[in-house]
Amino acid sequence: MIMYTFMEEYDFDDKIVIPFNTHEGSGDSGTYSTIQEKLPKAKVNTNGLALDGKTARSDDGKQQTIDWLKELGY
Repeated sequence: MIMYTFMEEYDFDDKIVIPFNTHEGSGDSGTYSTIQEKLPKAKVNTNGLALDGKTARSDDGKQQTIDWLKELGY
């Protein structure tokens, strides 16, 4: 919920928002579409990256993150 409060407090109009998260089994839990709803004037990439905690701490997680960023053009 703290992130939703942050989104309400700051101006994200015309900003690019690229969400990502770690989890322990819930994936993105619909968070990316919720962010899009909360920031209707922002450009929200709903193709975020959700890694479970174990993967996020591994070399595989690092590579997945690098690959994901490359797909986004970074």
